[in-house]
Amino acid sequence: MAVDDQAALKYYCRKRQLGGIRLLPEPLTMQGYSFVLAKNSPLRDPLNQAVKEFTATVAWQNILLKYLGN
Repeated sequence: MAVDDQAALKYYCRKRQLGGIRLLPEPLTMQGYSFVLAKNSPLRDPLNQAVKEFTATVAWQNILLKYLGN
């Protein structure tokens, strides 16, 4: 048994073609990622908006499918 980031494990299993490995269907916890910006950076709001908009697109879903599979 291994416990790690779901996306990292999915990617590793796909790259190594480890078909016999089973991952839990649901993550144990939700994990987010972040960008580090200077305090009071004017980029904060535009970056948040851009990430929010992009992750709602079909292009983002295609990237997830390419690297993580179903």
